[in-house]
Amino acid sequence: MTGSTSRASATNSGTQSGTGPSEPAAKLLPPRGHWRNVWARFRKRRLAVVSLTLITIIYLLGILAPVIQTHDYQATDLSRTQHAPDSQNWLGTDRLGRDIYTRVVWGIQTTVIITITTFITGSLFLGVTMGLVAGYFRGMIDAVISRIGEVISAFPDILLIILLAATLRPRIVEFARNIEDSTGISGIVSSGVVDYVVIGIALLPLSWFGMMRL
Repeated sequence: MTGSTSRASATNSGTQSGTGPSEPAAKLLPPRGHWRNVWARFRKRRLAVVSLTLITIIYLLGILAPVIQTHDYQATDLSRTQHAPDSQNWLGTDRLGRDIYTRVVWGIQTTVIITITTFITGSLFLGVTMGLVAGYFRGMIDAVISRIGEVISAFPDILLIILLAATLRPRIVEFARNIEDSTGISGIVSSGVVDYVVIGIALLPLSWFGMMRL
């Protein structure tokens, strides 16, 4: 009886002094990667999530335009001019009887093409190249490129686009007409393709110098 009491006392004293059996160590969670942290912060911003969702839907509509169109892009139906939306024409028709939904979808595709082309040729290629040249050589080359970028950035974007479009459009129209005459393809000028080309070219300098300044 005395031996049992002494052993119990020794066990209690050992536990209280911290020399007894230790508790299981807390399980450490593996560190999260950089992109997991970015995604976690992104999901907390509802406005950013909604914006990304809308942009994704718009780009998908543009990419899948040939699949989801309901009518031919240039098909006219003079018996249904300026018709209200119905099951046949989801967004109605214009004054020439063309399906507005189909034309909107194809317009989105044109916007997607211009955006991607401007981003790749302007921001990723020329912008990065000019920035690398300015940073590598420095001195006079860096000063000239930086001053040109600052002058262009000082102009309002819409004014710069108008000036470039007014300068470039006649030449692009003439080039498109030469293509029509030599290939027999018609409708390049009248379909509005030239306007999209002009806008895309006018946006390039903004992307170049914007990326260069980064």
